[in-house]
Amino acid sequence: MKLLFIPAALLCLGACTSAPAPAQWQMDSTDSLRRAQTYFLEGRATTSATAPTLHDSEMRRVRQSVAQSGQPETLARAELSFCAAQAAALDPAGLTCPALAALQTDTDAASQAYARYLSGKPTAADVAFLPEQHRPTAQAILAATPPSATVLASIADPIARLVAASAALQAAVADDAVISTAVNAGFRRALLAWLGIQRHRAAAAGDTAATAAIDRRIAIAGR
Repeated sequence: MKLLFIPAALLCLGACTSAPAPAQWQMDSTDSLRRAQTYFLEGRATTSATAPTLHDSEMRRVRQSVAQSGQPETLARAELSFCAAQAAALDPAGLTCPALAALQTDTDAASQAYARYLSGKPTAADVAFLPEQHRPTAQAILAATPPSATVLASIADPIARLVAASAALQAAVADDAVISTAVNAGFRRALLAWLGIQRHRAAAAGDTAATAAIDRRIAIAGR
């Protein structure tokens, strides 16, 4: 079972592998969840200051669709998937995930393992519950070493790659290569957050040329 970025499987609770086509609510949830993740990472707003953000609107649709299942665990997994996108952009809400906390009674072992992974605190027992693409990063965290460039490059989904980089950062094992991978993932909100991390390290190292180059990227991305 994949908890993230394959929401149809997530929302089916594993029942869609050899079963008939998913129900309409499952497909609607999948589409809205992916849009919510993307809108958040891109930092898209709305045309009105009083209107809800695009990602909030999409998450409202997710919750409305998932309500048709009547399954708290299904909702918990959807909330966890959005929290992962927040964590990928280094938003603190992604690490505490208050929406998931409210559903804690109904989260299964896989969801709990994934939540710990997002906060950079996986346990050895958690690894088997994580999506396969995240297991090497979790193992690197457990070994207190940065995930290799090969490990991150093997994660095809750019959002999932950002999530892995974020987990490494929260565990204090993200090296310059991990940060560079996150910077180049291609989402504006995430880009600005990760450029901030990169700039802090360059400034701390006294690398004025690198700091100035990062400032120029931030100025462009922040327009």
